[in-house]
Amino acid sequence: MNFAAVKASFTANPAVMVKEELGTGLSIRGALIWLVHLIEFDVPGMRDDSINARLDVALSTKKGLGVMPRLDDDGCLAVYSDLVLPSAAGQYHQLAAGALRQSFLPPIPLASPAIHLYAKSESNDPGLASDDIYARLGFTTVELTMAVYTEIAETWGW
Repeated sequence: MNFAAVKASFTANPAVMVKEELGTGLSIRGALIWLVHLIEFDVPGMRDDSINARLDVALSTKKGLGVMPRLDDDGCLAVYSDLVLPSAAGQYHQLAAGALRQSFLPPIPLASPAIHLYAKSESNDPGLASDDIYARLGFTTVELTMAVYTEIAETWGW
């Protein structure tokens, strides 16, 4: 299995959606696809001191979206949303102790030249301003005939 990773970083206002692109190297002329076996999200140290603050993270083949992709949107590969709440002692719960993993069986065929990572918080907390969000895909590469490749690209890749 091969792995490809992408990182997005919150800037001054984490309530503004951040976007990063991961080039796949796939092309309509190459007749290659990725079979995505797993997707991992890692948000080390992500904290928020607002009650019911929400962090949303998504991977999509769609570029330049103005709103967070939903799982039922065309091109959306994975979505993670969670509530981060402060504890009674004022300590904040880490969003995840490790990577959040989603496995696919059968794997997702992917023919898109790029995958886009989107992340957004519902609050503008200064503690999030320099935090990073990582996504990693586990995939295998498969060569196809041009007819099968075109069908998959039209159905899944764009």
